[in-house]
Amino acid sequence: MTYSLKNIQGRVLAILVAIGFAGCASEEKIDVSCADYFSNMASSDFTDLGDGLMKDSVTQLFWYRCPLGQNFENGKCVGKILDADFKTIQGTVKKFRPATIRRADAPGNWRLPTESEYEKLTSVPCHSPGIDVTAFPNIDTETFYWSSEDSERDSFACGTHIGENRAICKISKKASNPSLIVSEDPGISQPLANNG
Repeated sequence: MTYSLKNIQGRVLAILVAIGFAGCASEEKIDVSCADYFSNMASSDFTDLGDGLMKDSVTQLFWYRCPLGQNFENGKCVGKILDADFKTIQGTVKKFRPATIRRADAPGNWRLPTESEYEKLTSVPCHSPGIDVTAFPNIDTETFYWSSEDSERDSFACGTHIGENRAICKISKKASNPSLIVSEDPGISQPLANNG
């Protein structure tokens, strides 16, 4: 019986190793930084609406091009990135208005991205950071938060490590991290004229 158990364990291990190698073979990443990759081709699925807003042509979501706390000016993200705990980030997102949109009646409906929205954002064939750097010019390789509903425990939040293109849901809500923001309806009726 001991022989049969060891034999079964050996076969299971061999199958798992084979599956692991098959998964590696199907990986579509190439060994090039996203700065090099996107310098030779147009931005992926994003349309620049000006004033720091990008629209994803696939999901129809609006993204702010800079991490929360920064403004988009002259083609760059300027200012200090808000690196704060989860509760502070959530409160700041609710009050967010791009600097050039001053309509008081346009709440913007900004929120933290979901896990699947970050996954779509980081599904590029390059790395360091694994994101379209022409659409998002100031992305670091830090963990970025998204909605806390994805976490199994109330004291943790989920985030995506853009540099490694991986998600984790065990980040203490007391930890300090930056965030990107997204909206289904940022409160604009037409593309903005100023491209930063």
